[in-house]
Amino acid sequence: MRTTFLVRVENTAGVLMRVVTLFHRLALNIDRLTFGPTDESNMSFVIITLDVEREQSLRIEAHLLKILPVLRVDVICDGRS
Repeated sequence: MRTTFLVRVENTAGVLMRVVTLFHRLALNIDRLTFGPTDESNMSFVIITLDVEREQSLRIEAHLLKILPVLRVDVICDGRS
């Protein structure tokens, strides 16, 4: 199932590497990755799209929330494979 993670992070050095390293450790292929600033100068967003099952997306969300500069994670599942 195509799943998109909308991750709001603190705008600190190395935050993108920490987030992407999680997917590397879990041996997951990222289909699409977008990183950019928000209206608030101390925050950025990361949008990650990949193909995972619902149970696995819940586990990924929990892991993302353990990363220190991650402030919020929203998960969008579109139901397509």
